[in-house]
Amino acid sequence: MTAEELKYIIDSRTETTVVKKYGSFSFLKDRSYWLTLILYIINNAYNWGFVAWFPYYLKNAMGVSFIKTGFMAAIPFVVAVAALAVFMPIMDKSKIKSKFAVAGAVGCGVLLLVAMQAKTAEMAIVIFSLAVCLRILIPTSCFTMVQNHTKPDEVANATGFLNGVGYVGSSLVPWLMGVMFSTTGNLTSGFYFLSSLAIVAIIAGIPLIKAKY
Repeated sequence: MTAEELKYIIDSRTETTVVKKYGSFSFLKDRSYWLTLILYIINNAYNWGFVAWFPYYLKNAMGVSFIKTGFMAAIPFVVAVAALAVFMPIMDKSKIKSKFAVAGAVGCGVLLLVAMQAKTAEMAIVIFSLAVCLRILIPTSCFTMVQNHTKPDEVANATGFLNGVGYVGSSLVPWLMGVMFSTTGNLTSGFYFLSSLAIVAIIAGIPLIKAKY
């Protein structure tokens, strides 16, 4: 065996280990990612507000019995799940997902204003159901935007960061609504606060829509 042959065999058996770097957070440098996060925080604020205070509103402002309150408060969320079957195919046909998130946030905020004018519990349920149906557009759009515009090896980090910060950022909303109820003595004040988030959604959403996010 020649020296050249021996060297070839040794070189062939040498394993080269390639260390691939994971766990990058370069998406944090993307302004559009932060705007998406704002929309997601608004989504969670709506959600926490509904879950925490809508049953209380039905019982104390609309005079619904305690037994009926739980059932009636669940109706909007059941309707929202059914609405997914309608909205999702439409969203899949569009490349710009941000417009659905903005439409959902603004539509939900406007319907909350309308719901506060309802004279009966039944009418309030109908309007709240429509509001929750539109709210469901926000998280589905936000997660899709993150997946579409994040590097493949950063999707898990970006999604986890969005979800975690989104919940923390909105966790004080039920408390703020409670403070407003206690301060004003008006059960509608907290929902007016929620509806005002639609303005923030417009400010955050316009750059995303322009960027075709």
